[in-house]
Amino acid sequence: METSTKSRVRTILVAAFGFVLLCANCRVDEKCNLLDPSCNGWGLLASFKINQQYLYITTGTASGTIQGFSVDNFTGAITAVPSATVTGLNIPRGIVASPGGKYLYVAVTTGGTIQAYSINPQTGGLTLIQSIALANAYELAVDPLGRYLFATNNAGVVTEYVIQSNGSLSVGTTGATSSPNVIPVVDTLGRYLYVGSQPGATLDGFTIQSSGALGSTIAFNTTGGRTDFVATAGNYLYVTDLAFSLVRAYSLSASSPTPALISSGSNTTTVNYLVAHPALLACYTLHSGSNAIYVLPLAANGGVTNGTAFNAGYGVSGMTIETTGRFAYVVGGANILSIYAIGSGGSLSTVGTTTVGTTPVRAAIAAIYW
Repeated sequence: METSTKSRVRTILVAAFGFVLLCANCRVDEKCNLLDPSCNGWGLLASFKINQQYLYITTGTASGTIQGFSVDNFTGAITAVPSATVTGLNIPRGIVASPGGKYLYVAVTTGGTIQAYSINPQTGGLTLIQSIALANAYELAVDPLGRYLFATNNAGVVTEYVIQSNGSLSVGTTGATSSPNVIPVVDTLGRYLYVGSQPGATLDGFTIQSSGALGSTIAFNTTGGRTDFVATAGNYLYVTDLAFSLVRAYSLSASSPTPALISSGSNTTTVNYLVAHPALLACYTLHSGSNAIYVLPLAANGGVTNGTAFNAGYGVSGMTIETTGRFAYVVGGANILSIYAIGSGGSLSTVGTTTVGTTPVRAAIAAIYW
C-alpha cells in the first residue's frame, strides 16, 4: 500500500476512534504495513497523541470508594483529583475505562450494580451516568473500540452490555462460564472474550459477534491444573496455572477462538492477578502472600520465559500499565499505591508511593487523546 494511502487511513482512524489500528505483531517502536493483507492481525497503538491520562482505583470495603489521579505523562507521577472521588460504594471491585477515556465503569459487588461515569477530560472528575443492576457484579472488560462492556458475577454468568453514545449501558446477551467470580478479557482485536476457571483447567472462550452478542461457549482445556487469571496483548493470550506455578502463552487465530500454546514460564503459586505489557515486554503476576511481583519477559514470538521476583514490600492485588507502556501502578495491602518505571525486558524500578483508601483492589487508566 502506498505511504500516502496509509497516512490517509491513519488520519481517518484517529479522527474516528482516537487511536491507530496496527498489525498485532508490531511493537510500538516499529512501522506497520497498515491494511496490508499480509498483516495477520490487528492491534492498538494506544500511545498515539495522548493529551492526558487519569488513574482510577477501587477500594473494596463495605464503605468502598473510587479514587482518581491525574498522571504526568513524562514522569509517571500522580496528583489526586478530588472531583474523581466517589464514596459509599458497597465493595467496588472491577474497573475499566472506555478507549478514548470518555467513560469509566465500576462493578460494585455487594451493592449489585455496575456504575457508569463520564470523565471530565480537563479535570478527570467523574459524573454518574447510570447505575444498572447486576447481582454480585465482579470484574469487567471492554472491547477495544469501546462498543461493548462485559461483566462477570458469582453465578458463573458473563453479561454483555452495549455502550450507548452517552456512555450508558443496555443489557445484551449472556453466556455461562465454568466458574463464578472470574476475570474477563477481550483480545486486542475485539474478536474473542476469554474467562478463566477457578480452580479448573478449562478456559472459556466466546466469539464476539458484530452486534457485540456472545457466541456459543468454547471450553478449551489447557491440560494444566488451573486457569485462574488471563490477560491479552497483541495477538497473544496469557494464562496462569497455580497448580504448576506457570504462566502459559498462546497465540490467537483469526479463524478460531481456540488458542495455540507457544510456551510456559515459571513464577510461583498464590497468584492474585495477571497483567501483560501492551508492547509485549513482559507479563506480571502479583502475589499478595509473598509481597512479590513476578516479571516474566516475553520472547519475540510472544512466548513467556521464566520470571524473577520483584519485592513490592506489601501484599499486591491490582496493577495497570499506563498507555505509553513506561509506567505501572500497583495497589494492595497497607493501603498503598506504588508507581514503577518499566525498563528493558519489562523490569521495574520504584518511582514513588502514595497512601490511598482502605483495601485498594483494582486500578485502571483512562487516556484522553488529542
